[in-house]
Amino acid sequence: MTEPFDAANVRPGDGTTAQNQINDFNGLVDLFSAVFGVDPVTESVDFREIIDSPVEEGQTTNKYGLTESERQELKTAFDNDNIQAATAILKLKSQSQPAGAGGISKDDITYIGQALGQGFTADAILMNLNMGGQLDRGYESKEGRQVTEIGPDGKPVPDPDNPGAYKQKPFSSHFTKQVQFFINDLSSQEDIELFQNYLVANNIVSPEYWVGTEGEYSLALESAVTEVMGWFDANRYIDPNSTEMATILNDEMKFFTSSQYYEWQSRGVPGVDFEESPWAQEFEKNLKIFNHAVQEYGKYNTEVFDLAKARSKEQFIENLKKNYQVPSPMQRQEDVQDWFRWKLGREATPSEVKQWANSIAQDYSDNFREVSSNLWAMTESAKSEQWQADYMAGKPPPSFNQMTSLQDELAVEDPMAVQYEDREQAYSKEIAAHEAGKRKKEVQSMVLRMMFGR
Repeated sequence: MTEPFDAANVRPGDGTTAQNQINDFNGLVDLFSAVFGVDPVTESVDFREIIDSPVEEGQTTNKYGLTESERQELKTAFDNDNIQAATAILKLKSQSQPAGAGGISKDDITYIGQALGQGFTADAILMNLNMGGQLDRGYESKEGRQVTEIGPDGKPVPDPDNPGAYKQKPFSSHFTKQVQFFINDLSSQEDIELFQNYLVANNIVSPEYWVGTEGEYSLALESAVTEVMGWFDANRYIDPNSTEMATILNDEMKFFTSSQYYEWQSRGVPGVDFEESPWAQEFEKNLKIFNHAVQEYGKYNTEVFDLAKARSKEQFIENLKKNYQVPSPMQRQEDVQDWFRWKLGREATPSEVKQWANSIAQDYSDNFREVSSNLWAMTESAKSEQWQADYMAGKPPPSFNQMTSLQDELAVEDPMAVQYEDREQAYSKEIAAHEAGKRKKEVQSMVLRMMFGR
């Protein structure tokens, strides 16, 4: 297992922020140990060692199974502290990782024998078994689930063999085009930037996901597209004959690259014959379904984000409570009595003690609710603004403690000071009478001292 940060794991110049970065990326070594070919239990490998390991001449990968392009992209992600992009790159690679000899089943052996007899090449057999040595850049849902068949009338087709049930059919994917149909390495920088912004605007990824690869075609970009397609195929099904599919196909066409638009226009003057051709229907359907998939996945991500944010805020408030000291019931009662003796020269009645002690507790509760809400809003805003500023300046963001003082913020409004003001208003006449009595006694004492020379 990759060890947590220690002094031996730090290179000269590493600071606290760099230490956290190293720990985060070393966590990926454990998570994707099968990709790197390391044993997380017996081996301790630093992420930097993996991305610094060169691809030797005559080899296609370095000793950790990374191609040169993968190695460079992971280096870019590390240099920009972009853990999201690094995770996406490795996730995409792990999904196409060779199974290895230990993963061959009895059915696999049977298939190999049949395939060899039919003249399949070794590479074709390996690819069909998902054991190809090269990264499979194509997209295949591999869901293989059964879905209800919809007839041309838009209604489920009854199953004659099972009265009361509907026919089922196997489903693999909504898409007939590969990932590179939507965006690829021939797309212009402007098209890629617009596509990246499109994914951010629809909550597919966060803005920092693209740090270091803005306007570039990368494995991180490819992984984001694959993730949208995979999620949509795994979690949604839209039958070709359904009203929902008709609605989607009636939407306005959205082109993701200028080459898509050019190809659509160059096929001929748009018209009935052109738009009803198999080529045009497939072209249009893939673009519109992908756009719909992005909207749907974005909604899902928003719900997940809102839930995660609510949990984060709950934990944030729980942590604040540990730093927020509230007087005990006895302390509150003593404070009330002390104030009455000091301001009014008398003991508070039991009802007065109860009233004002409870009022102190309520003020502390209201104060905490307001302060915690303000602190949460402030930290969210500060993190966003600070990230933008640091991103532009190329600096690591400061910690929360560097951005604000918790004690200062909690002392913005002192509940006890509020209580004293409230009591002084409620007992203003009695306080005035008490003060007048004290002054009268002081004058009388002064006169007696003058008369008797004391």
